[in-house]
Amino acid sequence: MTGGVLVGCVWIWRADVDHRLKGAALITGVLLSSPYVLDYDLVVFGMALALLAAHGFERGFLRWEKTLLALGWFMPVCARSIAQLAYLPLGFFMLAAIFILLVVRVRARRREAGEAAHARTAPSKSPAMLPSTLRPQASR
Repeated sequence: MTGGVLVGCVWIWRADVDHRLKGAALITGVLLSSPYVLDYDLVVFGMALALLAAHGFERGFLRWEKTLLALGWFMPVCARSIAQLAYLPLGFFMLAAIFILLVVRVRARRREAGEAAHARTAPSKSPAMLPSTLRPQASR
């Protein structure tokens, strides 16, 4: 798990994306790499959620992203109780879900940046944009 999180963090940090996404990924990755994260350790996770929410307010949220952020915010309240009753490490699953959300968001931003760069540099193939000597001649 730690190796995958490390690769994901390095990939996000090498990408040309907002530093809020990079910070959120680093905080979430650090928490995911430790096998001993309990509910009182998740105070730091609040900062990652705040960075992700700030980016979302500026750039827009995915359809299901607000719900996941709200669940992540309230997760420390119920994580210990659920873990004791159902032997289900809810904190780990929520951290993994937020990290995957960060990877999806960074991938979307990189794709948008690539499409915008391609649109700026791609030559237009419209005949109206060609010089008059290169325009197709109408048949008479």
